[in-house]
Amino acid sequence: FQINQSQFFFIRYKWSGETINKKLFIEKDSLLLEADEIFKVDGRLILPGEIQGVSLHYKKGTTVTEIGPFTISFPDESVVKEMIMAFKKHTSSKGEDFIEEVVSLMYDMYGKTDKNNVRAWVKANIGVY
Repeated sequence: FQINQSQFFFIRYKWSGETINKKLFIEKDSLLLEADEIFKVDGRLILPGEIQGVSLHYKKGTTVTEIGPFTISFPDESVVKEMIMAFKKHTSSKGEDFIEEVVSLMYDMYGKTDKNNVRAWVKANIGVY
């Protein structure tokens, strides 16, 4: 899929009887999902539980193609931090080996995630790895 000003992915959902469309941005080869943007309507944050019928779409010019249903899930960062801290105490892995194991753990718990995002989050929230 080509990505530019007129060709992009977006999600669509229903909230309070309205159809809401949210453009997704791409960084390298990953779609960026930011909770603060996805769950913001008319400048205010809404609760994820208030939305229904989330689907992924691709727009090319004036043509919109539905890719299919889409599940949005953002883990509680305090729970993730606690889990990774506990893991860190019980592993001898360091550096990229540690990150690889954390990515695998995150995959098992939450599904596919971007290793670079995990690395940056661990560095910012856990410290030296």
